[in-house]
Amino acid sequence: MSAPTMNIDQRVTVSLALQRYLRAVERFEAASNEFNESCQTIRQALPRDFLADSSPTSRISTIW
Repeated sequence: MSAPTMNIDQRVTVSLALQRYLRAVERFEAASNEFNESCQTIRQALPRDFLADSSPTSRISTIW
């Protein structure tokens, strides 16, 4: 079974789409890493009892 052939326009379109996808993956990974680092910084900055005794929303609303 042979691979389907594509004309030059189709190949260019696929190539551009793949490049766009790869750039988006890089941006997503960078944003994900920044988010994780920010969460870690928050965890390190807050007192341990603050994190252990709070539900996700109960204490945050009192901070802001």
